[in-house]
Amino acid sequence: MKKAFVAVVVAAAMTALGMSVCGRVAVFNCNYDFAGIEPQWELTRVDLDMGIEVENPNEIDVIIDKMDVDLLINSEKVADGTPTFADTIPSGVTDTLTITMSLSYLDVATSIIDAIEDGSAVYKLDGRIFFNTRMGEHEYPITIIEGEI
Repeated sequence: MKKAFVAVVVAAAMTALGMSVCGRVAVFNCNYDFAGIEPQWELTRVDLDMGIEVENPNEIDVIIDKMDVDLLINSEKVADGTPTFADTIPSGVTDTLTITMSLSYLDVATSIIDAIEDGSAVYKLDGRIFFNTRMGEHEYPITIIEGEI
């Protein structure tokens, strides 16, 4: 009787744990893409509101607890952004998340000079999706866009 009770408790705990993890683990199957940019010019920097399109092809909702993004030019990080949202993307829906990044004009100028010297520039927008489970926070790396100028 005692073994049956323990088995039922363990099975219930595993079911509850699995249910809480499913929506968060579904981020692995999503498609991430660059959706656009809106600059806001300041005296010493430019703030970029970047749209990140997330397509959820899963049969369950996707829960994103946190996300951060790095903008790299010629493999050097020139900006980063961490939105202050948690978001749920319903099954079969494409949603656009906005992340604000700040670039100092000095960093931009240095990257432009390096690109001129090299004859081209390689850019990359990398990110990490974070999801919480009862077993702690986990992260999943993504590349949103990359190319050459």
